[in-house]
Amino acid sequence: MQQYWLHDWVAITEFYHASKCLLLSRFDPQSPHGAAAQRVLREDCWCNTTSAVPATDAHIVHHAGGHRESMTDLPPRILRKIDALTTTDAFLYSAAKIFMAEVRLLEKKLGRRVLCDHELAKADKELGYLFPSVSALYHR
Repeated sequence: MQQYWLHDWVAITEFYHASKCLLLSRFDPQSPHGAAAQRVLREDCWCNTTSAVPATDAHIVHHAGGHRESMTDLPPRILRKIDALTTTDAFLYSAAKIFMAEVRLLEKKLGRRVLCDHELAKADKELGYLFPSVSALYHR
């Protein structure tokens, strides 16, 4: 966690859109790229209830054929192997509480949702081996 605080911005891949919005919110409006960042923040940083990926966000799938929607139904011996391979992930995702709090603060500032419930539900399935509920972290 100490490393998390050394950075002004940390992205979470599963929440690319919200991560991008958090980055844009850190630009000073008076800086050379600040006006463009504010425009994108104003126009693109909202909860898109019709699709998981806003039109402005490119999404490249590298493993569509073999990607599991949920990890929670795997046998314990496989989950132990995953734990061994994802130790670093678990540490990094311990920062998810902070990330979710930052997203909620941004949403309060903007007066609208940036992170949609369908994105949270998808993350609950994909990251269930790390947390009981990503949605619960967001809705605290």
